[in-house]
Amino acid sequence: MLDAIFRFQEGIRAIDNVSHLAMNLFHYPAEEVVRGDYLMEGFDAALIADYLGQLTPDNMRLQLISPQAKTDRQAAWYDTPYRVEPIDPIWLKLWRQPGQGRPQPPLALPAVNPFICQQLEPQTVAEVHAQPQRLVGRPGLRLWHLHDAEFRVPKGNLFIAVDSEHAVRSPRHIATMRLIIELWLDHLNELTYAAGMAGLNYHAYAHQGGYTLQLGGFSAPQVRLLELILKNRTFGRVDPQRFALIKQQLTQSWENQLKGRPISLLFNHLTSVLQPNNPPVEELLPQLAAISHEQLPEFVQQLYKAVHLEVLAHGDWTQQQVREIAGLLERELTPLSLPSRETRRALVDLRGQGCLLRQRHCPHQDSAVLIYYQSPGTRPQDIAQITLANHLMGPVFFHQLRTEQQLGYVVGTGTLPLNRHPGLILYVQSPVAGPQDLLDAMDIFIDDFPALLQGMSEAQWQQSKAGLISQLAEKDANLRSRSQRLWVCVGGRDYAFDQKEQVADCLAQISRAQMLRFLRKLRASFADRLVLFSQGEAHQEAAPMAQGRYIDDLSLFRQTSQYFYNL
Repeated sequence: MLDAIFRFQEGIRAIDNVSHLAMNLFHYPAEEVVRGDYLMEGFDAALIADYLGQLTPDNMRLQLISPQAKTDRQAAWYDTPYRVEPIDPIWLKLWRQPGQGRPQPPLALPAVNPFICQQLEPQTVAEVHAQPQRLVGRPGLRLWHLHDAEFRVPKGNLFIAVDSEHAVRSPRHIATMRLIIELWLDHLNELTYAAGMAGLNYHAYAHQGGYTLQLGGFSAPQVRLLELILKNRTFGRVDPQRFALIKQQLTQSWENQLKGRPISLLFNHLTSVLQPNNPPVEELLPQLAAISHEQLPEFVQQLYKAVHLEVLAHGDWTQQQVREIAGLLERELTPLSLPSRETRRALVDLRGQGCLLRQRHCPHQDSAVLIYYQSPGTRPQDIAQITLANHLMGPVFFHQLRTEQQLGYVVGTGTLPLNRHPGLILYVQSPVAGPQDLLDAMDIFIDDFPALLQGMSEAQWQQSKAGLISQLAEKDANLRSRSQRLWVCVGGRDYAFDQKEQVADCLAQISRAQMLRFLRKLRASFADRLVLFSQGEAHQEAAPMAQGRYIDDLSLFRQTSQYFYNL
C-alpha cells in the first residue's frame, strides 16, 4: 500500500518539495530522503516486541488540559499556567491489571481492508477531451465527467453538491444543517478508518444551498466508499450523549470565532452581511442551542424530499463508471425525491447604497477596518478589472501603510468573489490607530493611487499586466488542483471551463485609461462600498466613524436591500 501511495503521490511545487526533503535529512540517511516516509523494509518481531513491552502504565505520561485545572507553575516563554505531579499509585495499580475479574474481549487482527486498490494501472482513455463533458443533464441531476489524459494516475476526485431549499429555509434550518454535517462526519469516522488507511479521503461541508461531499484518492475503490457514506447519511438512531458532545463542540467552535483576531472576524462577517443564506454565528448560536436530537430524523427526511445534484467526476474514471455512480446517487439520495432546481443564492446589491458602515465588536486591543467593493457584473471583463486592480494596488498598499506608516502587521488587499460577483477588498489591523484614522489612511491611498498608476512608465504598465497574465496561464500542478479548478468552474456556471483564459484575454486588452477610470470610481467621495470595522479596546477614546450610513439592524438591512440571484 505504501509503495502505491509513493508511486502515485500528488506533485507539489518545487520549493515545497525541496523544503520537505531538507527536513527529511534530519530523519533519514541522505540516500533515503525521497522515499523515507514510505519505506518499510521488513518485519522485525524483536524490535516490535521491545516497543510493545514499554507500553505500560509506569511509562505513561497523562495530560489534562482544562480551564478548571489547578496549577502551581508558570511557563517561562508564554506565561501558561501548569502543574506536574506523579500519577496516583492507586490508579497505576488498577491500570496494571485492567478488567480484573471481568471477561475481556478476544484480540484479533482486523479483516482484510476492502478499500485497498487492486487496479494500479491507469485505464485507457477512450476519447480525449480537453474539458469535462456533461453526461447527464436532466431535472434534479447534472453530471460532468473528464477522464484525465495528462496526469495518468489511477486516482480520481468526486464532487457532489446536494442542493435542498429545506437546508436554508431559516436560520434554524441552517444551524441544523451544519450540525447534521458534523454528526455525519463523526458517525463515519470509525466506519471509514480502513478507507483512510488505503489512500482514500472524503470531506463534507454545508454551504448556501445545502451541502457538498468530496471524495479523492485511488479511483477504483471510491464507489465502495461512496456507497458506505451515502447509506449512512441519516446515521441511524442518534445517540443522545454523542449528539450532546458534537453539539457542544460546534457551539464552542462558533463561540471561538467571536474571540478571534479582529480582521478574521470582519472577513467572516462580510459574507454574513451580504449573503442571507450565511447568517452570522451569533444569530446561529441560539438556534443551535434549541435543537434536540429528536428533531433530526424529521429534518433529514424533509431535506431529501426535493433535491438537485451537481456532480463532477475527474480523473481515472470511464464514462461507464461515472454513469454507475450517477445510478448509485439516484438510488441512495433521490428514490423518493422530487427533482428540484438549484437553491437560490442571494447576494446584497450594493449599487446606489453609497458608503455603508457596519461595526463589529471584538474583545481585542487592536482596531481593524475592511473595505469591500462589489462588481455588479460577472463577465470576464469585470473579473479582469478587479483582479488587475488588486495586482497593482497590493504591493503599494502594503508598502505605504505597513512599511512607511507603520499602522500594523496585518495589511493587504485581495479579491473575494461572492456568488460569482468579483469583489476587491483592502484591510488593516492596527495596534496604534483607531478605525477612523485607519479609514482616512486607506482613503488617501485609494484617492491617490490613480496618480501613481498614471506615473508608471509604459514598460512598467505592460510588465505588470504580463506578470498577472503569466500567473493565470500557469498549468495545474497535479490532478487534485485541476479537479478543484474544474469544480470551481462548475460552481461558477463556467460550463465552457475557459473563464481563466477569457480573463487573461481581457487583461491583455485593458488599457491604462480604462484602468484609471475604474480606479477613480473607487474614491471614497462617491463609491458604493461596504466598510466593516472593529474598535479595539486600546482605542475606545478614538473618534467615531464620521462618513457613511450605518447598518445597525442587519435584519432590517436585508429586508430593504435589493439582491442579485444565481437563478
